[in-house]
Amino acid sequence: MPVLIMGIVFVAIGWFARKKPESWWFRRFGEDRYAELSEDRRWYLRFAGMILIILAGCYVWQVSIVFEYKKPL
Repeated sequence: MPVLIMGIVFVAIGWFARKKPESWWFRRFGEDRYAELSEDRRWYLRFAGMILIILAGCYVWQVSIVFEYKKPL
């Protein structure tokens, strides 16, 4: 069950990266918190968020199938 929760958390982080790429969560260390992000950096963060959503979603789907088949009779 913790594996399923971890996958859901990764999906949520990916979704957050897609919706708010300018958040301080996705800033580099030493970068000014209030500086404007370049359009390339925003595109990269949105793209990485989409990849994270896809991979974590597939992972959650696979784990849920394994849990479904392990149910006792």
